[in-house]
Amino acid sequence: AAAAAAAEPKSSDDADAAVAVSELARIRDSLVNSPAFLALLAALTGEQIDAVRIAARRFRPGLDYTVATMPDDARRLDVSLTFVDDEAEEDREAWADGDIGGFECQIKAEDEENPEVVAVYDADADGEDGLLNVPASFNSLSIMRRGIDQMHFVKYVAAGAPGSRWDVAAECRLLQTLP
Repeated sequence: AAAAAAAEPKSSDDADAAVAVSELARIRDSLVNSPAFLALLAALTGEQIDAVRIAARRFRPGLDYTVATMPDDARRLDVSLTFVDDEAEEDREAWADGDIGGFECQIKAEDEENPEVVAVYDADADGEDGLLNVPASFNSLSIMRRGIDQMHFVKYVAAGAPGSRWDVAAECRLLQTLP
């Protein structure tokens, strides 16, 4: 009986999170990882996909983020099917303006002579490092082509965010084409 009680959610929020995790896993396995979806990506982008890494993720306010890493020698497609609670106008604006984080970002990687990784990213900073920012919104699909000189990450979701950012993310390694 004690083991069963430990497995039960502690609150309705925990129960909702468990349902969401289950649904994201279903979307990951039946949609994003399907040959039809990968064929759609190839048709939309004109790229040939060599390999795919797919994850269902939750970014909780004040807790979770991804780290930008130095790229290897392969181009990529970064694909995200994103879900956030933006039903209220103020929540939609909060996600859209980026002040609470949770957006996807591509930045220029440092060159080999200066391999420092950018520790703090400021979307409003002057310069050319901020190549692309995609704000989180409900039920949105983003497809971003990433060059070999670019890094990709999801910005830290601030503790004041209206909720978690949930996504199914696919990193697709692209076949190299000869010039």
